[in-house]
Parts: sequence; structure tokens; C-alpha cells
Amino acid sequence: MKTDNAQHTAQYYLKNVVTALLLSVTAVVFFIVYEKCVSLTNGTLAAEVKRVLPGALLNGRSFIAAGIIGLGFFILLCKGKKAADFLYSYRYLICLILFACCVALQLNGSSIGMWSDTLGQPESGVLAGVSRYVRSDEWFASTPMAFSQYFDYPRAFSYFGSVLRGMPTDMFLEYGQPVRDIAVIFRPFHWGYLFLPPAYGLSFYWCGRLFGLFLASFEFGMLITKRNRILSLAFSLLVGLAPVVQWWFAINGLVEMLFFLQIAVLLLKKYLETDSRGKRAGLLAGIFLCAGGYILTMYPAWMIPLGYILAGTAAGIFLTSFSKKYWKRADVLVLAVEAAVFLVLMGYIFYRSRGTIESLMNTKFPGRRFFTGGEGYSTSTNYVANIWYAIFGYASYINECESARFFDFFPVCSLPLIWCLVKEKCRDKLLLILLAVSLFLEVYAIFGFSPALARVTLLSNCSSQRIFAVVGFCNLILLFRGLGLIREHIRLPFAIVGGVVLSVFCVQSNARVFPDYYMHAHLNILAITLVLMALLYVALLMTGKQRGQLFFLAMVSVMMILSGSLVNPVRRGISNIYESETLRQIREVKEEDPEALWIVEGEDVPVINLPILVGARTVTCTNVYPALERWRALDGGAYDEIYNRYANVCIDLNDADTAVFSLLRTDCFQLTCSPAVLKQIGVRYILTENDLSRYPELLPVSSWDTYRIYELAE
Repeated sequence: MKTDNAQHTAQYYLKNVVTALLLSVTAVVFFIVYEKCVSLTNGTLAAEVKRVLPGALLNGRSFIAAGIIGLGFFILLCKGKKAADFLYSYRYLICLILFACCVALQLNGSSIGMWSDTLGQPESGVLAGVSRYVRSDEWFASTPMAFSQYFDYPRAFSYFGSVLRGMPTDMFLEYGQPVRDIAVIFRPFHWGYLFLPPAYGLSFYWCGRLFGLFLASFEFGMLITKRNRILSLAFSLLVGLAPVVQWWFAINGLVEMLFFLQIAVLLLKKYLETDSRGKRAGLLAGIFLCAGGYILTMYPAWMIPLGYILAGTAAGIFLTSFSKKYWKRADVLVLAVEAAVFLVLMGYIFYRSRGTIESLMNTKFPGRRFFTGGEGYSTSTNYVANIWYAIFGYASYINECESARFFDFFPVCSLPLIWCLVKEKCRDKLLLILLAVSLFLEVYAIFGFSPALARVTLLSNCSSQRIFAVVGFCNLILLFRGLGLIREHIRLPFAIVGGVVLSVFCVQSNARVFPDYYMHAHLNILAITLVLMALLYVALLMTGKQRGQLFFLAMVSVMMILSGSLVNPVRRGISNIYESETLRQIREVKEEDPEALWIVEGEDVPVINLPILVGARTVTCTNVYPALERWRALDGGAYDEIYNRYANVCIDLNDADTAVFSLLRTDCFQLTCSPAVLKQIGVRYILTENDLSRYPELLPVSSWDTYRIYELAE
């Protein structure tokens, strides 16, 4: 008997070892093929795979990765329930330890390696994935702006820095950057910059937001699914690794909005159900901190539709959780005091930034844009195409960032809530309110509003594409709320038929709108997409049972790995940037004359932002709001239509005595002028690749590789 048991145990573990090994090797092979062949065409893909795969599989990094992945699969197969219970019980501690390790290793997801081409050196530090040029708002603008705060003179991390635009610039409000000010209390993910070196600060920012969003989404999922762990984990993956989140991860505050929105709702739920005065005061303070963090993301195109979702969710939670027995007179006093403190802090911030706000509101771009909706139907199922953006580097609409969506299963996300409302006669308040919110936003995006209604509802600040980019979050809440409430399950044969039908409908709907995309990516991609989506829908329809939920979680994991996890690279450190000769030369000159004004001549993006990486005060950089007094001093406002905007500023030198402005792109203009005009605005140093020796007033300072620095003689 003991021998039989021993044989059975040995066979059990051997089977799990083999299975884990096969899964880990499959995962490693997939990532190698993705990393090596991401930009290849159909004709060269197979040949390149055969060439690179053997060598890539046999290196040390692949063995380590396969070992770690294999160990994870083995534990999951052998001790799945116990492992899940352990991870759930210690999830906060585990995330904190992982976060600390990631920061200690300087891990981040920045595409800052794209600077390597500009700096003339090979990219280093990428552990997995690829840097992406399309993420230019991150690697070219946002990250250099954050680093510029370290080198500002005379005080680092000033609220009004002197590096951007070469004049006092609000670093906190617009394109928010870390500042050493009480206002940073509303931006916890910036705290790492204030006490850590740049590489570690960047890691704190990236990893903190990733772990924070996953934890917030999981706990939010537990709330809406009535504490279903499997569905909650699927929800956290669909939010944390959503294509729209990952393609916009480091800018425009989408991660912060989702984080603060979900945390605020969770705190509200706790507040309404707690009778302890001390706990209620702490929970209320947390809600106010979330409110401040949300407001200060300062991106109305997403803030407003997500604000409707926040209001609807909060109303649903309030109506289902509020109890008069927990409400005391003392709560009114605590609420009044904390609200007063919050208003004072927000008043302080907006008073300090009042000039910035006025300037932004009066810009030609983006301040005076007005939308009425009615342009979003064609991209309503574009989440289907999102599966392949990270792999093929090609989008079905404009570019990958603009086309990115939540994987919200639209219109399939409506099925569970229809089942709850019609079949099970469920009148869940949260479900009904969010259904109204979702329909309201979708009507605007698909059909549009009158100008008056768009203005009253504030949706005039939101394009249809931006609406659909975030309304998917509302659809996910509806979907998982419905799944959490459904008491019945669908039989496998019906689930298979339904999954196939739904897959054909959604994939073909998307393919009809964007036929060129599927032909461009790969000839067989449409068939593969149909199979993957069919499996996903079958799993979704089977979530009435635990096995179906596990299958659904597995399929969601596959989809999010393909569409979200591959978007940004896994990078260690930033040494390839600051070890470059170009930044060393600029920094040496800057340290000798820290208050001098710089321009980059004859260049466009990204070179115009090079000097700010070491804190040189630069006119020709990304101007988050216009330096109107500088430009109007040159032309008396004649070209106001061109330079009164968020813009990347370029300068070309010629012999003309007058300044001529020309618009290159919506977010870029060029000034053409002589060195004498530069002297008028106080420029001292010029970084260029051109030979400017024909100008006697320009004195050479240094030269290396293809770059030169000139000094403008006084």
C-alpha cells in the first residue's frame, strides 16, 4: 500500500515537473521570439526565428528566466490552493517586498533608451522587451523634465523651476513633476524622486504606480464581485495591464486617476460601515487625499468621464452601505475640519499656479479645443486589435497610443448585467447607476451632444476617442459586477456555441472597420484572433463555476500578456544616458555657468530636450505652456497664433534681422532669426550639429562627435 502511494506521489510530482518545464520553455521561447523578431515582416520571420532561437535559448538569462517561471508553475500546479491562500493573506507584504526589490535593482519601464540613437551609443540596461519611439511623451518629455528637477539651480525640485523654457516655469501643475513642497502630498508616487538618485527615483515612480494600481484594482474587484478572489484577480489584470493603461503609463495621469478613483471608493465603503470615530477620521482624510490626487492629474479629457464613473460608483456604494446608526453629530465637525484643510491646500496650489492656469486656458492648443462627440462608434470594438499592437508595432487607428483601449468585451460586457436584470430580477443599485453612466457616455461618444449640452456636461473637453478609451473601465465594472451577482451557469456546449458566435461578431466588426490592419500585421492574424477571442468568450460564459472562472483567469492572463505586458520594456537603470559624452560636455559648461540660457539650433525633437537632462536652462525644449512675454518682445504679438500653445520649440539661424515664426506641427513651431535676435532674449550657449563659424559673434566652446557648443559673445 505504501509502495503504491509512493509511486502515485512520484508520478504526480513528475507530471507536474514536466508540465511546468514545458510551460516555462514555451514562455521563454515566446518572449525570445517577441524580443528578437518584433519588427520583422512575414517573409523574414521564420528564417530569423531559426537563426536566433538556438543561441538565445542557451544563454544564462534564458536559463534563469525558465527556472524562475518553471518554479512558479510547479508551485501553482502542486500547491495551487495553498499558494493562492498564502499570496492572498500576505499580499500587501509581498507587494511591498517586491516593490523594494524592484527599486533596489533600479527597474523601470521607461523607453529612455531611445536617446541612445541621438547620443550615438548602443542602448543598454534592457532586460526584456523593447524601447518604443511612439512613447515620446514619456522618454522625450516627461522623464527628462523629472530629471531636470535634480539639477535645477540654485535649488533642486523647486515649484517654479528655471530649466524648462529658461525662465520660471510651473513644474507641479501641468505635466506634473516632483517638487519639494507641501503640494507633493497629493502625489505619493513622486516621493521617491525627493530622496533617491534619478535611477532609483524613476524606479520608485514606475514600480510604485504599477504595484499600487494592481492592489487597488484587486481590492476594488473584491468589492464589486462580492469578494470573489478569482474574478478580482482577473479584474486587476484587465485594469493594470490594459493596453490603454500601458501605452499611456507614464503621462497624462491615467494611472493616478484609476488608482485614486478605486481607493476613494474603497475608503468610502469602509467609512460608511465603520462606527469608530478615529477610523472614520482617518478614512475621510484618505478620501480627501484621493480627491486632491485625482484633481491634480489635470487632464480633463479623461478626468471628466472618469469623474462620472467615480460619481456613479460612489452613489451606488452610498445607497447600498449608508446606515444612519453610524452617523453622529461629531462626524459633521470632523468632515468640516478636514474639508477646510483640504480646501486650504487646494487653494494654496491653485493660487500659486493661477498664472499657469490662465495661460493654459488661453492657448490656441490645447486650451481652446471644443468637442461635441459623435465620432467614436468605429473604434468601439478596437480592443480586439489591441492584442497585437505591442508585437507588431502597428496600430489600426492613428498610432498605438491613440488606438489603445481597455479590454472591456464591448458589447458582450452587457450580457451579464442583462441576465441579472431580466433573468434573475436583480435590482442592484450600483449596477443600475453605472449602466446609466455607461449609456450616457457612449451616447455622447457615438451620437454626440449639442454644443450647449456638451458644455454643460463638461464633455466639450473630451473627444470621442478619449471617452471610449476610458468608458471601457465602466464596462469592466459592469461586467464583473454582473458576474459576481449571477447565480446560474451556462453549460459547456452552449458556452462553446456562444463563444464562437461572439468571437466572429466582434472580430469581424473590427476587421470591417480596419481591414488594412489585419493584412499589414500578418496574413494569418485574423484566424488566430478569432480563436483567441472564441476561447476568451467561452471562458467568460463559463464563469458560473469555479473551473470556468479559473479558465477565464488563464485566458485573461494570456490576453493581457500579449496586449499589455509587452508594451513597455523592463529596464535596469539609466546609465547609458548619463555616461554619454554629449551630456558630459553640456554638463561641464552648465556647471561653470549655471544661470546661462541655452538653445539647440537646427534640430527638432528629440535633440531639443537634451540640455534639460542635466539642468541647462533651455529655451528650445518642450514648453508646457507658452513663454508669451519672450516671443512678443520679438514680434509684438504678430505671430501669437503660432507660439501661443503647448509646443516643442525649434530655432534655425540665418542672417535676417527680424524674427520669423512658422508652425511645423500642432505641437511644434520654429523660430528663424539671427544671432542678434538671440542676444535680445538673453541666450548665451548654442548646442548644434551645424558649423556656425560664419557668425563672428559666436565663439566655439567645445566640439565632439557631431555636436558643437558655441557661446554668444556679449
